[in-house]
Amino acid sequence: MSHDPDALANTIMTLNGMAAAFDGLVESVLLELRAMMGVPPQIVDEVVESEFRLVAQRLQRFRPLYDRHCAGLLVKHIPPALLPAVADTLRFPAMQGYFQALRAMRPETTQLTQALAAAMKDVALYENPAAVPEAPI
Repeated sequence: MSHDPDALANTIMTLNGMAAAFDGLVESVLLELRAMMGVPPQIVDEVVESEFRLVAQRLQRFRPLYDRHCAGLLVKHIPPALLPAVADTLRFPAMQGYFQALRAMRPETTQLTQALAAAMKDVALYENPAAVPEAPI
């Protein structure tokens, strides 16, 4: 295995899902664009869908910047001597299962944090203790 910090950072990004997070960012941007334009998330119109595919391809121009920045942050915040051990640890099946669970939980945790943020704003703005939920939202 290479001990090049940049190569190890790229491996870590692949193993921990940081690289895949870019795809989620692109999808979020596309959904926002659709909402701004009044286009439903799934439409049968092939012309419209082909335009959104072109936009998605254009957004891929940002991937090298994202990858460089994230890899640089890993190299900055993980001591170089630890990078090989971090990469090895992330290769364990249990760690990959953990990351798969995190990806699967993302929609629910996003929904939960948005609901909690709304309840917190109610408490902060209106001093309404009844806005604090007793059970999961």
